[in-house]
Amino acid sequence: MRSRHVPLRTCLACGVKQPQRLLVRLVRSSPERVEIDFKRVKRGRGGYLCHSRECWQRVWDKGILERAFRSSVSAQARENLWAEYMQWQGIVAENEAP
Repeated sequence: MRSRHVPLRTCLACGVKQPQRLLVRLVRSSPERVEIDFKRVKRGRGGYLCHSRECWQRVWDKGILERAFRSSVSAQARENLWAEYMQWQGIVAENEAP
C-alpha cells in the first residue's frame, strides 16, 4: 500500500521544511490586511511560519513579510497580526508588539 503524500512547506523565518499541517499560514488578502489562515483556504498571497515565537520575531525584525508578500505591510496590519498571534497562543498582550 502506498503512503499518502504529505505536502511540505518552508518557514519564512528559519527556512525549515515541515509538513504543511505543522506550520501556520499567513495570508495577505489586501494591501492593508494580513491575517492568520487557520484553515489554509483564504485567497491571497500566503506564506508559512513555525509556531515558535522566535520565528514570529524574526519576521518582524528582518522585513521578511514584505519580501514574501512582495509589498509593504502597514504598521496597523503588523499590530493586528501580532495581536492575533498573541491571542492564538493564549498570551495576554501587554503592549508587547515587536
